[in-house]
Amino acid sequence: MKQQKAEQEAANKKRSLKKKIILGVIVITSSFFLAFFLSEKKEELKQKATEVIVEQAVESAIDQAADKAKEKTLEKITNLINN
Repeated sequence: MKQQKAEQEAANKKRSLKKKIILGVIVITSSFFLAFFLSEKKEELKQKATEVIVEQAVESAIDQAADKAKEKTLEKITNLINN
């Protein structure tokens, strides 16, 4: 009787260990998948952010150049009118 109970407890522990191992493998696999997926998304977001920053910098430079050209043009027109 005691031997059967001990064997049954051993079988239960073995099943429990198998379940824990399977759960561990699932958690590790999903962690690797998420890490890979998120790293790709992170790279995409970095690239998009860089593109937006570059676009804004170019637009700002163009706006500044246009403003300077407008100021110089107005200055020249004013000088021509005054002379």
